Amino acid sequence: MIVCIFDNDKENKYQCFYECQNGEITIKVLKELYDDEYSSIGIHRFGKEKQEYSTKNITIFDQEAKRYFKIFDCTISGRSSFYGPIESSEAVTYTSGFYIESQRFDTILEVPINPKINSIKIFDEALSYVYGYPSFSKIENEESHTLIFDKKSPVITIPINKWNVKSINLLDTWTIKANRDDGFNLNAELIVYAEILLKNKIKLCDVFDYVREFELYMELLQTTKRNLKKVLIEINSNNYEINYASLLENNKNSKSSQTTVVGNVADYLLNCYTSLPIRKSNVSNRNIPYVLFNKHRSVEDSFLLFYRFVECYYKKGNYQDTYLSKSFIDAKEIYLKYFKEEDFDNVLQEIISLRNHYVHSGYYIHGERLAIKFKEDKNKNHSAKADFEWIYLRTKFLYYVAIDIIYRQKLGYEKYTYRKHF
Repeated sequence: MIVCIFDNDKENKYQCFYECQNGEITIKVLKELYDDEYSSIGIHRFGKEKQEYSTKNITIFDQEAKRYFKIFDCTISGRSSFYGPIESSEAVTYTSGFYIESQRFDTILEVPINPKINSIKIFDEALSYVYGYPSFSKIENEESHTLIFDKKSPVITIPINKWNVKSINLLDTWTIKANRDDGFNLNAELIVYAEILLKNKIKLCDVFDYVREFELYMELLQTTKRNLKKVLIEINSNNYEINYASLLENNKNSKSSQTTVVGNVADYLLNCYTSLPIRKSNVSNRNIPYVLFNKHRSVEDSFLLFYRFVECYYKKGNYQDTYLSKSFIDAKEIYLKYFKEEDFDNVLQEIISLRNHYVHSGYYIHGERLAIKFKEDKNKNHSAKADFEWIYLRTKFLYYVAIDIIYRQKLGYEKYTYRKHF
């Protein structure tokens, strides 16, 4: 039987059922709602009377499956009644997307109401392609085939000492299972992960910012093998898996494993954490996740987002009204892939005019004719046929200008290979 308790109240246990799906956990608890649960916070229910229920922290004990959960900020999502010939019961349904899990009964009970995090372990499949498995090796000859699993796995420590990150450890581990049910099967699982060691402990809700930052760095390094498997956090020397909805779609089936820049992963991460901070940064850096991560935006939304990113970066450099022209010059190689060199001024003004129209008049362009206006020479004023292909081409160009800013201007890589499209 699965049981749960509320807010670390070990004296009162309730039978329950739970389901983890789509980044949320739903718990149906066999209990009634009592008057003392009414509060000024939580979920509101409107009927004859307005009732407000407080959020709860729920601990679940599933002894049979060896799964134990600490669930935070659970809100009431419904209630139901069960009627039977012998007895009837009431059930309350709670939901939350904020929970941690352990495979040990004793450790889940030790989690305080407001836990503090010492370190974060990130298991990303992309790390296996850029770091490998140092603990594993093999020797082949005419007489034997030897697989070697080293118990003392080497650890690469990257000293960061900035933005509350003390260092990052890259390491791998392995497990071997033998099965004799049908012949003899030997299964070995190799796991590589990154461990973020923190200078000062952080709140549980702040973990996501650190993981997203690391995800962004790995996305810039390895765009084709992204598969975030799980995230572990350390609380008082115990590890717990935290529910984390990845920002990325898994690309583990991609045939390519090429990295975007040349060099080892340790130097790359050190460069990112020192040159491209995301959590503690200016507006330009905070816009990077919106450039990289696909959120199924319209082409118009994407155009304005990329324009804004370029604008933020170059206005920071005191280029003022010439910032867009400066960005075109810096990305001349990209510009020439899409436009002719003699059309430079015209393309520049087309993009500015399209931005101004979207901001001041909305996305609709009457008759697909966009007025292109030149402040210094009104004789150059004309209208352009702004159909989807025309808009898409200029949006695509701005996207690769933004990518170029990230790699060359911010990270200092003159050569990079980035093929992912927006």
